[in-house]
Amino acid sequence: APSPACRLSIPERRMSSMIDVRLKVDYSGYALLNTSKKTQIDGNLFDLESVARPHGLFGTDYYTFYFVRSL
Repeated sequence: APSPACRLSIPERRMSSMIDVRLKVDYSGYALLNTSKKTQIDGNLFDLESVARPHGLFGTDYYTFYFVRSL
């Protein structure tokens, strides 16, 4: 099961027709995903499509990554 600090959402093609998964993680998730190029989510392989986007009010608490399904 994912940690409470990891939230997975699949947007309704609002941002781009290429984005399949948006993944918002804390620093431990950032440390794992930042160096990866491909990631398996729910048995499907995805390519990292973006650099990490930091979020936080007074500091960086979370990071968002965008993925597209591998062909």
